[in-house]
Amino acid sequence: MADTSGFILVEKIERKPKGFAICFCSNHEKLIFSEEKLLEFALYEGREIDDSQWNILYKASQFELVYQKAVSLLSLSAQSVHMLKQKLLKKGFLPSVIDEVCQKCSELGYLDDENFARLWVADRIQFKQEGRSPMVSALIQKGINPGLAKMVVDEEFSLEKEEQAAAILFERLLGHYNDPAVLLKKMVNRGFSYYLAKKRVDSYFRDREFFPED
Repeated sequence: MADTSGFILVEKIERKPKGFAICFCSNHEKLIFSEEKLLEFALYEGREIDDSQWNILYKASQFELVYQKAVSLLSLSAQSVHMLKQKLLKKGFLPSVIDEVCQKCSELGYLDDENFARLWVADRIQFKQEGRSPMVSALIQKGINPGLAKMVVDEEFSLEKEEQAAAILFERLLGHYNDPAVLLKKMVNRGFSYYLAKKRVDSYFRDREFFPED
């Protein structure tokens, strides 16, 4: 049906799974809302929308679309604010709408850089043996404030945990290298302090000197 009245007409509403609906409009645009929002905005087939109403509805529809995508991404894995924004930008959403959505997600507790950083560090400690500096650098690359990144790593990666990680890495390196200088360099390159790396190397070779293998 053509629109000749100066209004935009809701020509068809198509219900989708998970409680969503797509409104096909006479200006060839689509409005996407939850069933709840559909009722709130009193949208139905044949509804006429003037320009001022359209602007409000279109913005609300974009927000709803981006918000649902953000929640979907957050349900899959924790995200920093920066990471979520970048993923939404790649989907082609408007930066202004993305900012509003991220603000809402933060207010609801779905998006929290400190919580993300702590989860990420805990996971990193468990599956990858490295020192503090690579962790801080990686968090900064994920958009975490440098001060916050350092604070979280210092709090979550205790000296005891760092020594345990160094010990595990050292044992793995021994399967490939037996030169003390090479082992020391490899450990420092993985972000462990020179002091901690040298302590581990010296301890191993000192024990071998006193307790040589048969």
